[in-house]
Amino acid sequence: MEGIEWDEVQSVLLSGFPRRTWARFLLLRVISRSRAAAFVGNLLEKRSMRFGWRGRHDGECVVNVAFTREGFEALGVDDATLSGFSPEFLEGMAAPSRARKLRDVGESEPARWYWGYDATQIHLVLMLYANTEPGLAEAITSHRASFQSFGLSEVVGPTGEDLGVTLPLAVRREHFGFADGIVQPLFRDEPEGMRSHPAREADRLATGELLLGYLNEAGIFPRTPFLSNAAKAKDKLRTLDGDLGRNGSYLAFRQLEQDVAGFWQSMACIGTNATVEDRVRLAAKMVGRWPDGSALVTRPEQHGPRSADPEDFDYARDDPHGDRCPLGAHIRRTNPRATLSRDPDVGLAKSKKHRILRRGRSYGAPFVPSMSPAELVHAADAGGGNPGPRGLHFLCFNADLANQFEFVQQTWINGSVFQGLHGEVDPLVGDPSVSGGRYSIPSEPLRRIECLRRFVQVRGGAYLFLPGRAALEYLAALGST
Repeated sequence: MEGIEWDEVQSVLLSGFPRRTWARFLLLRVISRSRAAAFVGNLLEKRSMRFGWRGRHDGECVVNVAFTREGFEALGVDDATLSGFSPEFLEGMAAPSRARKLRDVGESEPARWYWGYDATQIHLVLMLYANTEPGLAEAITSHRASFQSFGLSEVVGPTGEDLGVTLPLAVRREHFGFADGIVQPLFRDEPEGMRSHPAREADRLATGELLLGYLNEAGIFPRTPFLSNAAKAKDKLRTLDGDLGRNGSYLAFRQLEQDVAGFWQSMACIGTNATVEDRVRLAAKMVGRWPDGSALVTRPEQHGPRSADPEDFDYARDDPHGDRCPLGAHIRRTNPRATLSRDPDVGLAKSKKHRILRRGRSYGAPFVPSMSPAELVHAADAGGGNPGPRGLHFLCFNADLANQFEFVQQTWINGSVFQGLHGEVDPLVGDPSVSGGRYSIPSEPLRRIECLRRFVQVRGGAYLFLPGRAALEYLAALGST
């Protein structure tokens, strides 16, 4: 679509670098404003940054960068300009009001985080993506060697361990053993030829749902920060009307630790003498997919025939009562599709206003190398498996933290009233202290289990902003003012 400045957008938002299987997230704090601003300028000058759709596969290692509110402050962005960012971003993920909304409680409360709280708050995250493990290691070494001279320090874990480490999983699954990242929203107006397969209209979003400066699904522009008059007097910004947010997006970054052994042990609650097949079936009923990624709606039996287009379905049309995919299943809660209204068109329109774009990466060694459900179950029962920790560095982009990421987390994942259900939450990633571990599987006869616990704990997190190219140039220039 003419008018969308794709070449100004950091590429991680557009593609996620799927071919670059090696990645690392370096969590940093600013020690010197002028030198840190020079660091941003150096990234731009060395052309290690990637923008737009094309060229994202060039080079051994590429870089993108995002900043917290504290990071913008440390670089010299004035308060009047900062006030234009969203209240959620300004408060930060670890703020008590945000933690209550996100159900970051108990072991997941911010005071227990490895990073992102109090003294371990971060100012920026440097996202590195490489084709090979040696290429990534070389890039990390090179950047670390420059941090002190650029006035930056790296945030480490409570015992001095590295943070932000990722590990590609050979079978492209998450640690519970299920295929992940199957359905993602796409830009409705992205250039032709950017996808190997055509996207369904149900997954196409207005640009403004994911990118500031453009109209969203409601036909309005999302809130964006503009330079204050004082800031404009010092430095000019190469965007329309001093719009600092244009071509940028909010990033919710959370380190989610997965209890793989506990997850598969809990699947035994399906009944006495439950077989491996019984436990895998229960797990699939909780996720909404079989481990290979097949949706229960189009393939209700694990070994049944595959549909010609396995993702061409809608719950409202194909499974309104949850007989195939339970009403509270993880994929149904995180993307209800057209079920939010009796009119499917209205329901889909509502759903699109809350979509998020995920760009996460796994960390830690697999519980068992094969990651097959049968071996995961056997290792969990035997008290074996590789020791942890392991989990997901969850990264998602959205133009409106409150209406997208936080809405999904509070209303759909941890909402105890959802699609006619009462007193239940997402069985995979929700907080079961709300539900007592209850989960319903509509079938004949109705089955209700009450043995689920929290399988995913938050170990760190932050709200960041991914600036467009012009905003990065502005930040680099702050060091000289």
